[in-house]
Amino acid sequence: MIVTFSDSGWINGSIFVHYLHHFISFVRPTKEDPVLIVLDNHESHISLGAYQLFREHNLHVLSLKPHVSHKMQPQDLTVFSSIKNAYNRQCELYKVNNPGKRITQYEVGEL
Repeated sequence: MIVTFSDSGWINGSIFVHYLHHFISFVRPTKEDPVLIVLDNHESHISLGAYQLFREHNLHVLSLKPHVSHKMQPQDLTVFSSIKNAYNRQCELYKVNNPGKRITQYEVGEL
């Protein structure tokens, strides 16, 4: 697992490239066994560094149109909603076990 964050709190191109390196090291796509990555067309996904990694490591990219409905974004329903629900449960447990303490960027990775 990797945990990183930007000063603004939002993903950016360098964080996405860092994530791609991590992804590639675990998935290990090859020419014979390429991997499809479905992206949401966020600006952080569009960089020369990301493009080079896609090409060098046999990553095929499907970029969904921006601002399409949730029906066009399967990861919103299948992956992100599950992660969001689990994260929110952990936040509630944290608040119960640490009354009055705020959740900062340093607790997010553990939660």
